[in-house]
Amino acid sequence: MSMLAPIVVFVYNRPEHTRKTLEALSANFLASQSELFVFADGARANATSNDLAKLEETRKVIREKDWCGKVTIIERTDNAGLAASITSGVSRIVNEFGKVIVLEDDIVTAPSFLAYMNNALQVYENDEKVMHIAGFTFPWVEASKIEQETFFYRVPSCWGWATWARAWKHYNDDSKDLFVKLCETNRLSYFDFEYSGGFLGQLNANIVKSVRTWAVKWYASTLLQNGIALHPSVSLVNNIGFDSTGENSNATRLFDHKSLGNLDHVERQELKENKYVAQRMTSAYRNTFGNRLRSFLANRVKNFVRLKYFAKG
Repeated sequence: MSMLAPIVVFVYNRPEHTRKTLEALSANFLASQSELFVFADGARANATSNDLAKLEETRKVIREKDWCGKVTIIERTDNAGLAASITSGVSRIVNEFGKVIVLEDDIVTAPSFLAYMNNALQVYENDEKVMHIAGFTFPWVEASKIEQETFFYRVPSCWGWATWARAWKHYNDDSKDLFVKLCETNRLSYFDFEYSGGFLGQLNANIVKSVRTWAVKWYASTLLQNGIALHPSVSLVNNIGFDSTGENSNATRLFDHKSLGNLDHVERQELKENKYVAQRMTSAYRNTFGNRLRSFLANRVKNFVRLKYFAKG
């Protein structure tokens, strides 16, 4: 195996989530041989005394032990916010090392996670179409209906993931520009799974600045490059952050995995999206978000396109 990819973990003020994430990471087969960068965001201007106490406790946690072979801690004095912290941190490390493995403070990994990530990064290193390696797979995707241990899917799941500098250079942080390009290339329905996925709603929320997220922009960026993402048929990570403590999440058990997979070797396969997964996810999105949202978004998109292209005359 070639040089192991560096790992970045982004933390803020959730000490117990952070500890579970780092404990699981340190239990990985390749942890002792890997280099870890921990980015700790600074306090918000309106932080309460309780917020500050949790932030300081989190910073103590990341120093409790050597979680990997080499650990570098980067602490901000100001607050960048989750989206800016991740995009700037990923850019810094991936541009230096050429590849990177990314975790947030609420991602618990299986012991084989690092081996899978590093092997996949090596196998698909020179395939421009493959832009993302995901460690998470949604619970409603049935592994028994997938012939191989991995599959390709258009959405780059970002709960434990990896990429290369050659792919990340295409990341576009301009939500409005991404929306216009999706319109111009006639990919809005495909991007949003027949207006059922909620991704257009996320992109629009970023345009009007009601939220500040990055993952939907990474998805749009990869889609516009005709990129695909590799996923394991059985998830190698669990997101423990859906307990109302996260910046952009509410309490839910919808994404829980009772057990995680064990995959440390990746077999090369044809570079095309798995049809079963695409169909299953379309159905799941429709059932989750409902036809009312689908109709609402479709009408919003039609109005946008009409105004953009025909109101000039």
